Amino acid sequence: MNIQQGKPNRPGSKDREKFIRYNWKIKAGQCRVIEDGKPPTIMNTRDAVEYAQDMGLDLVEVGYDPRSGVSTAKICEYGKYVYDIKRREKLAKKQARANTAELKCLQMHLTTDTADYERMVEQAKSFLAEGDRVKLSLRFRGRRELSNIGYAKELMKGLLSRFDGLAVLDSQPALNGKELSCIIRKA
Repeated sequence: MNIQQGKPNRPGSKDREKFIRYNWKIKAGQCRVIEDGKPPTIMNTRDAVEYAQDMGLDLVEVGYDPRSGVSTAKICEYGKYVYDIKRREKLAKKQARANTAELKCLQMHLTTDTADYERMVEQAKSFLAEGDRVKLSLRFRGRRELSNIGYAKELMKGLLSRFDGLAVLDSQPALNGKELSCIIRKA
């Protein structure tokens, strides 16, 4: 949620949630006022804004209940409130990014040399150690390679046997067009 000050571009726009009303911009007639260390009280919005400004703080709208017409407002510093929201959103994005495992793709062909296979196996093991998922794919070039599907399946089984104990199959080796592929993840 991107926080902005002022008015949205259009009155009926979906960007309405991005704007935080505070002080005199709160349109509800009554507010449920939240203060630190005190139970919430329902006050007239005008009185609540004056009460907050007497303390040198702002009245910030936290929520609005359209059925009752009462908004929930918190007495705090507006700038600090917006900063805290942005910081929490940034931290949540960072944690979400850290918790998702990337899918790394390793592409090989039937004519790839054994030394290159070994290098790709080591690379896949390093990806698995980092917690990423790995897609192993054997690509077929032309009709001649596509006719050797049996050999390709044996080659894929040989590749997967090198990951015994290190990885688990997420998806079985399957032929998708001109590619035999499977996805493995850390065991």
